[in-house]
Amino acid sequence: MLYNKKMKKQKLRHVLWSRKQEFFSRLLICILTAALIFVLNYNVKSIMRVKNMYDYDIYLNGLYDLKEEKGLAALKEINNDLFAYIEIEDLDIHLPIVKTESNAGEDYYLSHDFKNDANELGTPYQKHTTMLGETTNTVFIGHSSFTENLFNLKKNTSIFGALNKYLIYNPNYNYTISVETLNNKYIFKVMGVILFNVNRENTEQLKIYNTININSQASFDNFYGLVQKHSIVGCLETATYGDRFLTLFTCNSNLENRVMVIAKQVA
Repeated sequence: MLYNKKMKKQKLRHVLWSRKQEFFSRLLICILTAALIFVLNYNVKSIMRVKNMYDYDIYLNGLYDLKEEKGLAALKEINNDLFAYIEIEDLDIHLPIVKTESNAGEDYYLSHDFKNDANELGTPYQKHTTMLGETTNTVFIGHSSFTENLFNLKKNTSIFGALNKYLIYNPNYNYTISVETLNNKYIFKVMGVILFNVNRENTEQLKIYNTININSQASFDNFYGLVQKHSIVGCLETATYGDRFLTLFTCNSNLENRVMVIAKQVA
């Protein structure tokens, strides 16, 4: 009798152990399957983002070649909203800038490329409340795109993404920005580079972004003082009242942060 009870207990323990092993085996298979799906999905999306950036950059290179061969007027024929063309040799940035008249126009170019095709990479545009050559501080806004393959940690950038390289001072850079319009060419030297959290309202950094016309010594002192205070690479250029500025505004790889590059017109 005692022997039978002992055998039953051993058999029960064996059954419970087998079920536990089966449960954990199934759980492990589920976890591995989910991980595999995640990895495959991540990489498919990453590959698609890379392809989109690749196609976009090929098109931008074609626009650059067309501009070099036939001038900005040829780009104007493709998109009548063309306003300027920006080049930053330090960062290999060569981009058309469009001009809009309203917030709606800006929203449009956040999701459409220079061909007016729907594209999440968008097109850099001049903030509609500013005007190069007229307002004291002109603002150009553009997306940054970053792609990173799970098996290859090399990060690629597109649009204004390379502006993030200015967050670290590089003595090999000349920090020069060239902006060409149909009628003029402007040269700027980078004065400051600012990184800030866009979710914090009414910050001093946003006051720089929102400064359009500097019409007094006091307003200049406030603007210039904020640039000096918040530039994470120091103030690279001195400025005086009467100078004009260009602010480039884009995303950081941390999507809660934004990057502003403030440059002073020198020619």
